[in-house]
Amino acid sequence: MKLSVCATCCDSRYDDLKSGRVKTISGDEVEAYFREKSAAAPFAATRSMTVYDFHPEARADLDEIWEFIRADSVEAADRVIAEILASVRALVPFPNQGHSRPDPTSRPLRFVVVRE
Repeated sequence: MKLSVCATCCDSRYDDLKSGRVKTISGDEVEAYFREKSAAAPFAATRSMTVYDFHPEARADLDEIWEFIRADSVEAADRVIAEILASVRALVPFPNQGHSRPDPTSRPLRFVVVRE
């Protein structure tokens, strides 16, 4: 993805969420979606309600990632999505984790590496 496309995506989604222009999807709903979609189902059911939400397009992005990897391996697709969701859950108690990246966005967003 070109950096300019990434910047536009980050900025517009941040602005959508801050302004309330979009209805978010709860983390619980996203995790349940992938639990149902996955044959191997490595997504552990959370014991309590999540306290994070996804932009609807972010859920679509995760679905696209899963579908792309699934073409080679359902198990690998499940693992990658599980790692992404685990990283998001880990951010909840420590929202200032990660690092700032002024190159893709001027918004106050933090980035974390899920897999190298």
